[in-house]
Amino acid sequence: MAKMKIGIPLLLFNLCLVLIACSDNLAEKGRQAYLSGDYNQAIELLTSIKQEESSDPQLNETIALAYMYRGKDLFDKTLNIKSYEGNYQLAKPYIPLEPSEDFKIEYTQLMVAMAEAYRNVIPKNNLEKEQFYTKTLEALHKAQELDSSNVRIEEIFAQLREENFQALFQKAQNMFNRAQRSKEWDLLFTAEILLNDASELDPKNKDVLQLRRQIRQAALGVLNHRDGVSMAITQRIYDKDKLIMYLAIENYLEKAINIDIAQIELVDVSGRVYGVDQKEMRVRELFGQPSFKNTVLNSENSYAAGIVAFDIPKNRAVSSLRLKHNDQEIAVKYFH
Repeated sequence: MAKMKIGIPLLLFNLCLVLIACSDNLAEKGRQAYLSGDYNQAIELLTSIKQEESSDPQLNETIALAYMYRGKDLFDKTLNIKSYEGNYQLAKPYIPLEPSEDFKIEYTQLMVAMAEAYRNVIPKNNLEKEQFYTKTLEALHKAQELDSSNVRIEEIFAQLREENFQALFQKAQNMFNRAQRSKEWDLLFTAEILLNDASELDPKNKDVLQLRRQIRQAALGVLNHRDGVSMAITQRIYDKDKLIMYLAIENYLEKAINIDIAQIELVDVSGRVYGVDQKEMRVRELFGQPSFKNTVLNSENSYAAGIVAFDIPKNRAVSSLRLKHNDQEIAVKYFH
């Protein structure tokens, strides 16, 4: 029996050596296939090893790159953008949380190539044209996250700005003007969505910043059903060094939401956070001013309103009002 107890571990040890040798052999074959441009073979071999060595970052990086190169090759041969997108989706799970610098540089170049593919491929219709434009931006932003020093990224952004910015900005401006004329205030939120498209290309543009302020000022008192839980601020005054707001909240979700005034926060432009001044609100209630109270908003009782007070200096510019639920932000209203 004693020999068997010793023999089994030895057998397992020898088996492990064989498996390691086989794995190393497959890895070498996979890497050689990758270097020779046989990406199908490289993916087949390396993903089979992946099942045994899931924590090897270099292996993961090689698999991710192989998928991206395969997608690029297929696109170059067929001009079918779906081949690029499909391989990109397959590559994503293999990107390590902390990739190597060499991987970042090479993967960025492939992301830029994919962005250019989306930019240059001919769409079948306007919907596909918008989808390709969005995919171009997504690929560029992802590339920029990995390697911000890649000069080609900014070159493409500059070309996109020249080609698209003014048209996108004008769409947003026209929608804002239409909302003002027609009093269809829901259009304000559509205007901001359109403006965000222009902002993707030139976020610091003065016209973009000014129009965003105008839209948000006009939308302060408007509830947005697309938000799920939405806030509106219909009045704002400073009284005795207190900022007083009349706040309305509506829950458009099917599930009930508990509204706790302690979870309402005002944020100034420097990022400083101010909680509700509940003492001031109780005093105002004595004079008949209806304060916002803790409540549950559901399908039968979806709306609540009342005043909220904040102890914030009058000369401090306000950035946003935020509502949390279980310490998670569920609604925000921007002032500019």
